[in-house]
Amino acid sequence: MRASLPYKNRRASAAPLFAFGPLTPVVAAKLGVPTLTLLLPMELATSIGRASSPVCGALIAIAGTAGLAPIRLAKRTAPLLFVMLIVDMIASYIFTM
Repeated sequence: MRASLPYKNRRASAAPLFAFGPLTPVVAAKLGVPTLTLLLPMELATSIGRASSPVCGALIAIAGTAGLAPIRLAKRTAPLLFVMLIVDMIASYIFTM
């Protein structure tokens, strides 16, 4: 069994980041902030978004084990993921400025 997927297959899971990532230096320059200050929360937000999707394989497996509908589990975890996103943005701003 391989330890990791080839790079081209991993790109598909971060499609939003690869779609908007090239715009980040331009926007960061206009805002006068380092590119990393914008790019880091974007990357982590794509991960949070994938984890909160009701069609995520891990969420479906956990919902099946718990005997819940995946959408119900996604709704249940949404407030915590929202808090995680806010903390992520604040921490990224503090540690990259």
